[in-house]
Amino acid sequence: MRTTNLHLPSAAMKNDVITTKGGGVSMVGKYRFTYGRLLSGDGDFDVIVSGLSLVISPPIRHRNQNARHPRVTHVNSHGDQRNPNNADRDTLMRLVHHGHVECTARSVKIKFRGKSARLCGFLTKVFSRWIISQLQISTAEFVKSWFREEPDMSSIALMALFAMNDENAVENNQPEKLKHVGKHPQTLAPGRFLGIARGSDFDVG
Repeated sequence: MRTTNLHLPSAAMKNDVITTKGGGVSMVGKYRFTYGRLLSGDGDFDVIVSGLSLVISPPIRHRNQNARHPRVTHVNSHGDQRNPNNADRDTLMRLVHHGHVECTARSVKIKFRGKSARLCGFLTKVFSRWIISQLQISTAEFVKSWFREEPDMSSIALMALFAMNDENAVENNQPEKLKHVGKHPQTLAPGRFLGIARGSDFDVG
């Protein structure tokens, strides 16, 4: 499979818990379907995942300690409370190394093209809950693996998302920009994917 579009999520950190929301990804790939000697076919398919969210929280033992000894809110030199998105590096690295990762996806759309496209789409509908569950588990495992293999890069990426979240809060007060696709302008909302070709379209979940 090949990734064709990626929508970065918004991210925030509060009470030592990192939350990302509104992520999305679109991918394309090839399929081959066979059922004994009676049915066979192959073609292309598109996968669009929207509403990807992650929650990265401390391990249970750290949660219990925090409940007994709540942290004091950080205050800067001017007497103002520090922005909760500005995570200190120690807390961030602790979550990267030992955090518990959970993933949820709002919707998954799969579009098949080619022979047996409708049959593949029907089977996708039948196993929709299993597909979404496996996607969420696989995404969480991928994130944990990335944290384990690239802890420094992971913390930098999270801090970049925090910074982008602050910038987006300012930009949200401005009118949405129009992107021209062909002759007709279209307003792009966060997580919106364009350019999927015709085929059998199936929503999962």
